[in-house]
Amino acid sequence: MEYKCMKVAQIVMGIYILIMTFTSLPGCNPFWGKPTRTIVNPYFPESNELGLVEWPYTSRIYGSATQLYFGRPIVATTIIEMILLGISRFSAFYSYPAIVLVFWTKLRGLHSIIDKTPLSVLTISDTHKLHAYCGWVMFFDALLHTTAHLIRWGLQGNLYLLATKESRTGITGLIGIITILIVVLPMTVFKKYMKFEIRKYTHYLFWLLALVLSLHVPIQAFPNGGFCGFVFPILMLSYAIDAMYVKFLMSERITTPSYKVLKAGVELSMPVSERFQKSLKSGGYGYVMLPWISKHQWHAYSLYENPLDPSIRHMFLAKAGDWTSEVHTRIEEVDATARPLWITGPFPSPYNNAYNYDSMILVAAGIGITPALSCIESYKESRRVNLIWTVRDPAMLVFFLENAKLDERGLNFIFYTGKEDLPETIENFNVTAHLKIIHKRPDLSVLIPKIIAHFERRGANTVSFNKNTVHSKDKNSPILEDVEFGSGLSSDLEQDISQEPVLPTSTIAALEENAKKIKTSGKRHSVWTTNSQQEEWDADNEPPQPIETSAQFVKTGVSDKKLEHWGLMYCGSRNPLLTALIKESKALNIPLHEEAFDW
Repeated sequence: MEYKCMKVAQIVMGIYILIMTFTSLPGCNPFWGKPTRTIVNPYFPESNELGLVEWPYTSRIYGSATQLYFGRPIVATTIIEMILLGISRFSAFYSYPAIVLVFWTKLRGLHSIIDKTPLSVLTISDTHKLHAYCGWVMFFDALLHTTAHLIRWGLQGNLYLLATKESRTGITGLIGIITILIVVLPMTVFKKYMKFEIRKYTHYLFWLLALVLSLHVPIQAFPNGGFCGFVFPILMLSYAIDAMYVKFLMSERITTPSYKVLKAGVELSMPVSERFQKSLKSGGYGYVMLPWISKHQWHAYSLYENPLDPSIRHMFLAKAGDWTSEVHTRIEEVDATARPLWITGPFPSPYNNAYNYDSMILVAAGIGITPALSCIESYKESRRVNLIWTVRDPAMLVFFLENAKLDERGLNFIFYTGKEDLPETIENFNVTAHLKIIHKRPDLSVLIPKIIAHFERRGANTVSFNKNTVHSKDKNSPILEDVEFGSGLSSDLEQDISQEPVLPTSTIAALEENAKKIKTSGKRHSVWTTNSQQEEWDADNEPPQPIETSAQFVKTGVSDKKLEHWGLMYCGSRNPLLTALIKESKALNIPLHEEAFDW
């Protein structure tokens, strides 16, 4: 189960508040069951009619003990009202772990520090995915919490509680639910209809959300509520300190960057400081700001290294929006420029989990190739790094093949989905790597098991790699001979491609294996295509025996201990390719770390 610890904590918090609300145990609700098993204050019946329980607390005034009261809108006099109250309170406390983690995932400075300590093994590296998940939890819990309260107050005729000086719960809750709608909906429902800059700026309203929720329930209600008066100020303070640390101690000005314009975007090269190099030796991502484009916009991009100069970092700014289009146009107009920029980082990304595996399969869509190249450069001497890259921009394909060096021990598949012909010179790049460029789209359910089975059937020991184990790439090399490709494309996937015209994106489709002949010790064998019933037989009419597919071999013939050495990485937009990869990760029980462009 994903995020199991978080979900357990959510259930525990929900049960906790139900116990505090509907029991008369010491420290729990003092008004439960007195005398009618309902939640009312028998000492102030007039406030009960207004939907408020007068909650006492003691304050010292001029040296004498004085009993003060504040109203809490939790009156419940019927079974329906108590159920609604239980739903509203359970949903509120159920969301607390998600609220904490939403802020936690954005403490980038703290994450970069923890990444260098043993505590890193306890953290979740795919922070953006966790952030989005927790955001959805908060959103639905807030809707459920608000709806249950409004129905209960409506049944009592007390909707005035939404705006009254008698209790601040209603007005702060009203502002909070409006704010969370503004924060969440632009990043989800209206994502396709709003510019990135607008969606990002509306996200900053989380400060208002955190502020009003800090005041939602008086802290004097603790331990029967009142948690928000402690939790949100701590979270806001933590975020503010981390943001200042990142802005002032993890940012640097690059005075002499270089820019190379391609049809699909701009490659940015920059010399970085020794601090930057030591913070994260390879990969990761950073936020870049070009003051001559906009002094207020910082955009995140994956980093990859220059194999010839460790002090140089690269980014590829895909032409995918107003800001990147402006960058592309401005640089293209002047042919060459070295205007300065600011960069903040580096921060670890999901791709930094690669060191946990001896063999890995990197799946990239379009510009998602950049963190894959960094991973290959870092681990090609010590691990087997296989690549599956789907790309439709020929200039991008040629550029990266010309400048990158692929792993010679792994399998490298490039699925080109563009309509333009590739130049003949492409055959001159990475001539020592086991590379296939295929004018199709991949079927990951066939390809990934085949890659794993290819090495596991041969008992490849990825830990004992050295330079002498490189396979030669010639006509007798067996490295790619058992990985075949067919054709096929469904119209709905083709339509999905057309919906993303800027960022190079590839999708999946059904691929067939070509029929092939296998010769063994004087007997002839045949294999049907994978879309038919696969059987093997010999010339003596012996009963047919089923052939074990690569997927079956990986599931039944490769032990869990061996599969622990394999990992899947993805970088690209959220598209059917990622959907298929997630499905394959679950089917083969191999962990997947995804760095998806979905903001």
